[in-house]
Order: sequence, then C-alpha cells, then structure tokens
Amino acid sequence: MFTRLLPTDKRPWYWSIDAHVGVSFCVWILQVDGLAIPPFDQHPTGSQALLQVGLTTDAWREWVRLVLDRLEAVRHAIAPQEHAAAAITAHNPTTLWPGAPAVREALEPLWQRYERWEGKAWEWQQKSRKSLPPKYQRDLWRALKPYHARLRTLRVYVVDYPLPVRYAAPPVSLLLGSGLADQPALFSVWMALGAEELAGFVP
Repeated sequence: MFTRLLPTDKRPWYWSIDAHVGVSFCVWILQVDGLAIPPFDQHPTGSQALLQVGLTTDAWREWVRLVLDRLEAVRHAIAPQEHAAAAITAHNPTTLWPGAPAVREALEPLWQRYERWEGKAWEWQQKSRKSLPPKYQRDLWRALKPYHARLRTLRVYVVDYPLPVRYAAPPVSLLLGSGLADQPALFSVWMALGAEELAGFVP
C-alpha cells in the first residue's frame, strides 16, 4: 500500500540503512578498474580499461549523485504503477552514466556480471542492521539529534568496499564500506561523522 508523504516539516525525523546493488556497483567499478577516488583509494591498480576510454573522477562523482537522486525519486513515487516503473529503471545504474559514451558501453557487461551477485547486497544489509545493537542505536540517535534540523533525513548505503571508508554524498546520503559491517561501534561513530559532513554542505 502506498501513502502520500506529508511535507518534510510534518514528518518525524529518521535515518535508514540500505544496500542497493546499483550504488554498490559504482564503488565496485573503481576496484575493478583501479581509479582511486578518496576515500575509495585503498585498492590495487585494476585493469584501467575504463580509464583508457574516458572514466574520470568528475564523471564518477556525478554518476553516483545521479544514481542516488534517482533512488530518492523512486522513494517518493506515489502511485503503485509509478513506483514499480521507477524501481525497475533505477535498478540499472549504467543508464545514468554522464560521461564518455565508450565508458557507458563498457559498463554494461560489467553490470550484468555484478548483478548476478546481488545476493551480497542483502547479506551486507542484514549484517549492518545486526551490527547495531540497541545500545549503539540509542547512542547514535542521540549523536544525530543535533542534525535533525539541518538534514531532512540520513540515508546510509553499505557498499562493496572491504575496508572502513565513508563517502558523503549531499544532500542526505552516506556511503559506508562493507568492511564496517562487523564493527558496530565504528559503524555508528562514522554515521555520526557522516551526518556532520553532510550538514556542512547545507547552505
């Protein structure tokens, strides 16, 4: 059942954890190709095949932004048919690649390969939720309270990166490496630090 959302100022503040395979794919690509974009700069040099056809830091950052923006649009789709159509479209991140067309063409077979591993996303999501016992959730809620008036929400995405990393993607998204999934104390601290970063982007 779908219900129309109330205006932002009338909804209770909340945060969420997700593990969207499309968002994770964007980060996995860096590891496959070897492009280092802080904080995703702790992986070995990859094939560099995408770099050779036009993969750039600016295009990658814009790509992540577009993928996250489209997920937000899906969340706010009201009618069931509108939501279903948007969700299907949002599943494949390669359709939003904003840079060189040759990179877009090279991404498609990599996406088909990665999509077959989608079960990993569900596994990370469950780990993330289990890794925040009630005590940490209470402490985290208190730590996030100062940002309730500055961020309309906080969306955390667990992404395919084996080391503890944090990437703030304004206005409300935070990417955390799957290497944090088994470290509840660090996970919650980095969520609070990420909220502080995102609040700093708000004019």
